[in-house]
Amino acid sequence: MPIACSSCDNTTGEKPSGDARPHRVTKRRECAGGGHSGDDPAMQIRAARADDVDACVAVLAELPDYFTASTHDEVRRELPVNPAWVAQDDDGVVVGFILAPRRFAHAAEITFAAVMPHRHRQGIGRELVAQSLAALASDGVAVVVVKTLDASANYEPYAATRAFWERCGFVQIDRIDPLPGWQPGNPSAIYVRAIRSSDDP
Repeated sequence: MPIACSSCDNTTGEKPSGDARPHRVTKRRECAGGGHSGDDPAMQIRAARADDVDACVAVLAELPDYFTASTHDEVRRELPVNPAWVAQDDDGVVVGFILAPRRFAHAAEITFAAVMPHRHRQGIGRELVAQSLAALASDGVAVVVVKTLDASANYEPYAATRAFWERCGFVQIDRIDPLPGWQPGNPSAIYVRAIRSSDDP
């Protein structure tokens, strides 16, 4: 299943034309709502560093159905200064990442989540989401937002993306067309998930 940009193309809205301690994944974990089961090769989830930018852009470049070229510059700009996590294999190669800028005191938005195509369906995307949400919650975030292409766009590659976020416990609460920054005719599905109470210490 493709694990793709949660916000399509944040720059144009077009369809294609934390915790610093590493966490090692040895078994597939599922987000709320289930999914496929099975074992996954050992994988380390860790906080992203500035020197991971090129590797993360390389992941996007392998997913042209989801990420236009303008997103590469956005990741180069945003990843070094926002909460982000990478999935790194035993050879030290980054095979996936997630970027989640803080929007308000208790809210964050996952703007990018991507996994190399040859590593899809191995639980890596779900583990990235699980670890990033846990880190955000520990840092006081209560609600996380995801924006992706709505089903009304009738663009098949994003059907799996929406299903992925729903399995990870996100709920669609709105459809906006046009979303500011997106072109009309590319409706945005707004998904949210509560990860803790804002009153929690």
